[in-house]
Amino acid sequence: MKNIISADVYRIVRSKGLYITFGVLIAILLLFVGIDAMWRDMPDSEVFMFLPRPADIQYFTHGMTMLFSNASGALWLLLPLVIIAAAPIFTHGTVKNDIAAGIPRTKLFVSKLIICAVLCAVVQFLFMSLGVLMFLGFGGRVGTLPTGFWLEFLQSYGAQLFMLLAATFIGVFLVFVTKRSGAVIGAYIGIFALPEIIFAIFFTVNYDFAMVFSRFDISTSIVRLGMGFLDTLTTPELSTRFIVAAVYLIATCAGGIALFKRAEIK
Repeated sequence: MKNIISADVYRIVRSKGLYITFGVLIAILLLFVGIDAMWRDMPDSEVFMFLPRPADIQYFTHGMTMLFSNASGALWLLLPLVIIAAAPIFTHGTVKNDIAAGIPRTKLFVSKLIICAVLCAVVQFLFMSLGVLMFLGFGGRVGTLPTGFWLEFLQSYGAQLFMLLAATFIGVFLVFVTKRSGAVIGAYIGIFALPEIIFAIFFTVNYDFAMVFSRFDISTSIVRLGMGFLDTLTTPELSTRFIVAAVYLIATCAGGIALFKRAEIK
């Protein structure tokens, strides 16, 4: 498996898609910093995004809350990375050569999970850490960080990463089941975008239903587990979200291996 992963790392590092994705990540962060700076400079009487302008001492905390509660943006950055990392064995037809060479199908599947999981952790860490640096530098927020900031940072990172890993495993599962990049993109968008739309609709119509529904939706859970929201969740809410993500992790891993073992490779 080490040789498979090493070959994948070499291929991914040389691909343009990796650097394009990281470029998009930086652009998203700069957008957040720009929005935050624009809001900060607005007159006190104005309101931005339906929220009152915070006091000066709350600027940094609010900026971080806005950034990390929108970490679901990382969810969509994972899609091209999963395709870059896992799909080429099908799109290029190398999976037949790998199997003919005696590489177990389980090992092929698990190797892609490992690579994609590492990419997921890196993307989420860059999203959060670069976001902090940009808010401190470009956002004009240089100064003492709020008490307990780094602890909350790590808690939010770990909680959101668990959800993003579930999404990553779903992406790898889709690659091995459909074996086509176009089908993966369509299914991924349907799985994660449709629940967000449903939540947004019911949020204003039936708030209680929307909150219950959000416990079973990965993308909404990513938002709710961000800094500024994580400490407001009750134990049952947290438990439900993590159990749902764990079910996705186990089901996609076990199901992906089982289906790939039985799949006919043409």
